[in-house]
Amino acid sequence: MDGQLTRRLTELLRENMTLRADNNALANMLNVAELTGEVPVDWRSILEETRKTHVYRNFAEAYEPLLHRIEQTCDEAVIEKLLQDISHAQLAV
Repeated sequence: MDGQLTRRLTELLRENMTLRADNNALANMLNVAELTGEVPVDWRSILEETRKTHVYRNFAEAYEPLLHRIEQTCDEAVIEKLLQDISHAQLAV
């Protein structure tokens, strides 16, 4: 696997984790909306603020060390082994 393809793969995985973190944040907002009977008018700004929290960043960046290791190699066998360390549940939306 060439370096450009490896970078694209890690970018895709990073984007996936960011989207998963967004999904969790939005699901939490919907749970609150269900309880209160109202969707917050400023839900977009709430999401932006949520993205600044440690909980959000910890989730979105959970695999950063692993992704850095993937970026350092072009050996497909090594990349495949490293990808096995990522939980399938974390990749599923």
